[in-house]
Amino acid sequence: MDDLAAARQTQDRIREFVRHHPTVYRARAASVRRRSSTGHRPTTSPPAMNKDEKRRLRRERLMGNKAYQAMKGLTRCMDRYYLDALIGVIPGWGDAIAMLSAIPFVYFSVRVIRSMPLTLAILNNTLRDVLLGMIPFFVGDIIDVFHRANTKNMAMIQGFVDGDEAIIREVNKKARQSAVVLILLLLLIALMIWLLITFGSYLYSLVASLFQQ
Repeated sequence: MDDLAAARQTQDRIREFVRHHPTVYRARAASVRRRSSTGHRPTTSPPAMNKDEKRRLRRERLMGNKAYQAMKGLTRCMDRYYLDALIGVIPGWGDAIAMLSAIPFVYFSVRVIRSMPLTLAILNNTLRDVLLGMIPFFVGDIIDVFHRANTKNMAMIQGFVDGDEAIIREVNKKARQSAVVLILLLLLIALMIWLLITFGSYLYSLVASLFQQ
C-alpha cells in the first residue's frame, strides 16, 4: 500500500515538473531516445564481400556505364556491319570519322578504368587503322575490313572490365613499347598526308596540262 502511494506521488511530481518545465523535459526525452537508438540497440556490420563478389559488382558497374554502351554500339556498326570500310571510301572524311569513333574508348580507359597502358594501346590501334585506311586506290578500305580496330579495342577493354589478368598483364607489359609505336604512327600519318597532298597536286597539274593542250 505504501509502495502504491509512493508511486502515485512520484507520478504527480513528474506531471507537475512537465507542466512547469516543458522545454527541459522534451530535451531530456530526446537525449534518452538518441542514446537508446544508438548506444543500446545492437548493431550488426554487413558481411564482408569476397574477391569474386567485388569483381562481379565492379563488372556490373562498368558495364552499366554510358561510354561502355556507346563502345558496344560503335563496334557493332563500324566492324560487324563494315561501316568503317564504307565510310573510308570518302577521302579524308572516313579517316576523320574513324578517329572520332575512338573517343568513347579513350574516355573509358582514361576516366573510368584509369589505365594509361590501356589508353596507349587503344590509341595505337586507332592510329594504325587510320594509317592503313589512308592507303589510296581502295587498298586501305579493303584492309579496314580485316583490321577491325574497334573490335580489338573492345576486347582489351572487356578484359579490364572482367578483370582478365592475362590481358591486363599483356597490356601493361607493352606500355613502353606502345608509347614508342604511338610516336612512330603519328610521324607516319604526317608523312602519308604529305605524300597524298603531293601526289594529288601532281595529278591535278597533269590533268590540267592535258586540257590546256
